[in-house]
Amino acid sequence: MPLKPGQMLSHYRLVEKIGEGGMGVVWSAKDTVLKRTVAIKILPDTFSQDRERLGRFEREARALASLNHPNISSIYGLEKADSLRFLVLEYVPGVTLAERLRNGPLPMPEALRLCRQVARGLEAAHREGVMHRDLKPENIKVTPEGQAKVLDFGLAKAFETPSEALSKATTELFAGTREHTIIGTVPYMSPEQASGGPLDKRTDVWSFGCVLYECLTGVQLFRGETVSDSLAAILRKDPDWSILPAETPPIVRLLVRQCLARDTSKRLQDAGDARIDLEEAMEDPHGSSLGLAQPAAAPSETTTARRTWLPWLVATLALALALALAFALRGAAGPPGAAVSHRLTIPMPGPTEFGGLTAAPPVVSPDGRHVVFGVTDEGGQTRLWIRALDDFTARPLDNTLGAHYAFWSPDSREIGFFTTQKIQRIEVSTGRLQTLADRGSTFPRGASWNRNGQILYVLDSNSGIYLADPASGAQRLLTTPDPNVPDSSHRWPWFLPDGEHFLFVSWTNDLRARPEHAGIFLASISGDEDPVRILPDASSVAYVPPGYLLFARGDNLIALPFDLGARRVTGECQVVATGILHNTGNAHAVFSASMEGTLVYARGRAFLPSTLDWYDRSGNAAAVAGEPALYDSLRLAPSGDRAAAAIIGEGGDSQIWIVDLVRGVRTQLAHGAWDDDNPVWSSTGDQVMYSSQEL
Repeated sequence: MPLKPGQMLSHYRLVEKIGEGGMGVVWSAKDTVLKRTVAIKILPDTFSQDRERLGRFEREARALASLNHPNISSIYGLEKADSLRFLVLEYVPGVTLAERLRNGPLPMPEALRLCRQVARGLEAAHREGVMHRDLKPENIKVTPEGQAKVLDFGLAKAFETPSEALSKATTELFAGTREHTIIGTVPYMSPEQASGGPLDKRTDVWSFGCVLYECLTGVQLFRGETVSDSLAAILRKDPDWSILPAETPPIVRLLVRQCLARDTSKRLQDAGDARIDLEEAMEDPHGSSLGLAQPAAAPSETTTARRTWLPWLVATLALALALALAFALRGAAGPPGAAVSHRLTIPMPGPTEFGGLTAAPPVVSPDGRHVVFGVTDEGGQTRLWIRALDDFTARPLDNTLGAHYAFWSPDSREIGFFTTQKIQRIEVSTGRLQTLADRGSTFPRGASWNRNGQILYVLDSNSGIYLADPASGAQRLLTTPDPNVPDSSHRWPWFLPDGEHFLFVSWTNDLRARPEHAGIFLASISGDEDPVRILPDASSVAYVPPGYLLFARGDNLIALPFDLGARRVTGECQVVATGILHNTGNAHAVFSASMEGTLVYARGRAFLPSTLDWYDRSGNAAAVAGEPALYDSLRLAPSGDRAAAAIIGEGGDSQIWIVDLVRGVRTQLAHGAWDDDNPVWSSTGDQVMYSSQEL
């Protein structure tokens, strides 16, 4: 029976038909119970009659209903009325991106803004393990307020059955209105999707690249006269890069190329990277604040570098190659565009995690040719891996199981590292292992190696800086933190080129009361000079020729001119990168610089906001209470309507808050302490006990 306006489906009154496709007919409707406008997607008859398929779809729909993001259209439920099955969806007013593109390419600011929002939606869904598999302009709505909403998220997989043949699906899908058009729209399919290969989130990245290209140029990629023409273009034809607008930011040019790399190992690995690049382009469309020139056309696949999203701390490992940093810091004394920045992907090997803060952060060799980093396997074991920057693969280093905080020899031939028992060195070419010091640490705080073979090292969070001379076997303490300053320590040493002087970070929990004890200090291994503070309010430090200090302040990586002869800072600070991974709790930012200008840094946050979610006894998400925050510990009140939580603030300190789980508001319980934690309610619910470290 044909549907018509005013007809009731359950408690939904149909208003008007707003769309039709392979997944069903879409109506706007009025929810007469909740008094809101919704979208109703009527499922095809053949679909509704297939019990096995419908049951699997119901399971998928429940997972999709858990997605809650401002750039994703929500699924409210799966309903039945008479013989009809239908989805109840969020109603999104506005026009589709496809309709918007009928007038030609988008203005650059609008293209970057909308595509950034789409990338945010993909990023959030991928984090929950949900792929779209049919991303295209028709499935992106632009609201009257200019907000992008991705529609039909995950429904392609929900409709698909394992037995469906790709050739049939793509042919029907290309026709555009037949049933079972469920796997993807041909011009936006990834190569692996078009060839029937296994799919992961990178198939969405490819489709996103197609959408971004179309927004910039107004041209639909891989559209052919027939399905075969389109599939052949996807598998073999290169996009016409010359039609990208002249004002396209260099980083966006590179982004489009990386999204549309046919080899999935070379493709952009995560939508989060796309979001970051678009944000950078929106902030600085001409390059970085240091004037790093970008190529008008992206380099070849063998030299292209880029960031990859890293799982557990959501950080990116970014590698700026080929003297880009050194040239820019010299003032770019050459023709415009002479400085070039490249990036490459370093995928994590197997089921592993990047040990960005606690295991072995990435460290580039002094000659800029290799990077060593630690990965942690499923069993919690850490091992060092090494990657040549002109190679496509990384390899594990034998005899490095349990290694922490790697550091390079000045000639780039050996790598030092900490274990719980020793400080060791390994020769990269032969794997030969030697002991540098019979003192180990689980949580060391950095090391540096000079050309005389001497090594500065810090064993733990409460010690000073030691000097080891492997030639003589002597070891001695060079610096001693002030015993009158609580939790004071010296860490992250860095030798200057003369091999005599070094920089280090002084850190204390008592930053608010004793700020003069924190910052970057200069000292000598001879001990003839007292340490001198040369820079306040800074974490981690490295010296790079021809005369710059690199250090972290907040989430910014900063370069500051440094007179090596006078051993003092000069000039003004310049921001090299933003959003770097920086753990203010131990004054450690994840970056490394070589002597010839290669820079390695990780982007992300040491702590990620979380939400308080209610779950029912079946394990289904029921509601969200309060706003996202950095929750460190949580206890429910006996009444169940409140919770006491330790929340980490911007400065890394934690405070106890009371969260009203009914109204979604929170109130700070105590003020003034540096570290409040572990709240416990009294049996009556009128008192809270917690641990506190006072200033």
